Amino acid sequence: MYGLNNWFIVLIGVVIAVFGAYVVPTDFLGLSNLEGGVLGEGELAAVIDIANPDILEEEVDLSSVISDEIVKEEIESVVEIKEELAESPVLLETILGPVKVETVVPSVTELIISFCLFNVAGTPSHKDLIINEIAWMGSVNSANDEWIELKNISGQELDLSGWQLVDLGEQIKIQLDGKLPAGGLYLLERTDDNSLPLAVADKIYTGALGNVGEGLRLFAPQCVLVDEVMAAPDWPGGDSLYKRTAERTAALLWQFSSETGGTPKLENSAGFVLPVVEENNSSYPTPPDNQEQPLPENNQNNPAPATSNVTHILISEVLFDVEGSDTGKEFIEIYNPTNQAADISSWSIQHLSGSGSLTKKNFEAGDNIAPKSFFLIWLGSNSQADMTWSSGSLNNTSATIYLVDNQDLVSTTTTLVVVDTVNYDIAALSGFVAGQSLERETYSGSCVSAQGSSEYLGNGCDTDSASDFELRAIPNPQNAQSLPEPR
Repeated sequence: MYGLNNWFIVLIGVVIAVFGAYVVPTDFLGLSNLEGGVLGEGELAAVIDIANPDILEEEVDLSSVISDEIVKEEIESVVEIKEELAESPVLLETILGPVKVETVVPSVTELIISFCLFNVAGTPSHKDLIINEIAWMGSVNSANDEWIELKNISGQELDLSGWQLVDLGEQIKIQLDGKLPAGGLYLLERTDDNSLPLAVADKIYTGALGNVGEGLRLFAPQCVLVDEVMAAPDWPGGDSLYKRTAERTAALLWQFSSETGGTPKLENSAGFVLPVVEENNSSYPTPPDNQEQPLPENNQNNPAPATSNVTHILISEVLFDVEGSDTGKEFIEIYNPTNQAADISSWSIQHLSGSGSLTKKNFEAGDNIAPKSFFLIWLGSNSQADMTWSSGSLNNTSATIYLVDNQDLVSTTTTLVVVDTVNYDIAALSGFVAGQSLERETYSGSCVSAQGSSEYLGNGCDTDSASDFELRAIPNPQNAQSLPEPR
C-alpha cells in the first residue's frame, strides 16, 4: 500500500504543478487558502485529501508560469496515469473514499485567462486579422444591439486560439477561439445572438462600447498588438443618426457603410459618400496659349437648373408635436423629385421612437406618387390624407422615420431597403416650439430655404445631414391633389 500511496502523491504533485492555475474539482481536493476555487500566480496552497485529511498534505508553489506546450505534454502523462488507476477503482476508494476517477484530471477549458492590457506601447502590425466592421451605435431597434466583425486577411486558415480583443476601459475582454478560413469573417455580438436575427454570432461578449472616447485593440497570442481603432473623441466611421456602421476599406481606412445596419458576415459596402453640391460658377477655365476664351452659350440652350440632387422619393415635411393634444393632428408628407411616377403600394413608413419602439404602416394597393408631386400620410383621420395611419403617433421629442421600399421591419431586412430617413431631436432644433413642422429645404444648384421666394420649388435637398431641414412656423401639408413643384 505504501507504494500505491506514494504513486498517488506523485500523481497529485504532477496535477497540481501543471494545473496550479486551474480550477481544482471541489469533490476531490480541499485547498486551505483557495477562494472561489482558483489559485492565483505566486500563491501557496495546502493540498489535503478530503476523505482522509492526514494522508496527503503538500504545499505547491505557483510562482512560475507554465507554457501551453508543457501543459499539453503533462496532460497526456497524467491521463495515462489516470487510466491505469481507473483499472483499480477499489484501491482508489481505499485511499480517497468513493470518488469519480474523472475528477483526477482537471479540464483544460478551466485554464484561467490572463487578458492583455489595453495601454501597451507599440504600433499595430495589421497582420493576419483585422477589425473589419463595428456597429458601435447599435441598430434601429436598440442602441444595445452592438456588434463587432473581424476579418482574416492572412491568405490562409487562421487559428484564433490566444487572440484577444480589448476595449479602452477594459470592460470588454474577449478571448477568441476556433479556426477562421482565409478571407473569413468572425462575428461578435453583445449580450446575446439576437442583435442580428439573420446573422449567427461566432462569439457572444458582454460590455458596451462608448459612442465617444472609446477604443478597441486586437492582440495576437502573447499580447502582440495587431490592430486598433480609436474614437478620439469620435469614431472614424459610422453614425448613430442613420445607423450606418463603421467599415474598413481595402486600404484599411475607415468609412461609413452605405447600408443602414451595415454588412454583418458579408463583404463591406462601397461606402457612403455625401453628394458633392457644386455652386453655380460663371468663370471659365483658362484657355491654352494663343486660343480665344469661349463665350457663354445662349441661356435658351442651357438646360433648366436641377431641382434635386437625388433621384429617389423623399420625406419632405413632418409635424410631430402640436400645441395641446397631438391626436389626429400629426402628419408625414413625402415628395417625388423625379420625372417618373413612383409606385409605392408595396412600401411602408416606419417610426422608431427615442425609447426604441418601432411601429409601421404599410402603403396600400394603388398608392403612387406622380412626378414632382406629393403624398400625405395623416396620423389619425383627415380629409386631406392620401393614406391614414389611424393608430400611428410620432414621438414629441426624438425619433427616426423610415421610408422603406418593402413591408418588412427595418431591423429584420437583409438588403438596403431604406429609401429615405429623417431623424429629429428637439434638443438639437434651436428655437423649436410645439406647432412648428420640420420641412426639407429646396434645391437649386445648392440647398436653400423652401420658404419665401422658394416656396414652390419643391423639397429636393438631400445631403443626408440635419441641415437639410428647417423649422416651419405654419405647417403646409400637401397631398396628391396639390399642384406639382417646382411651379
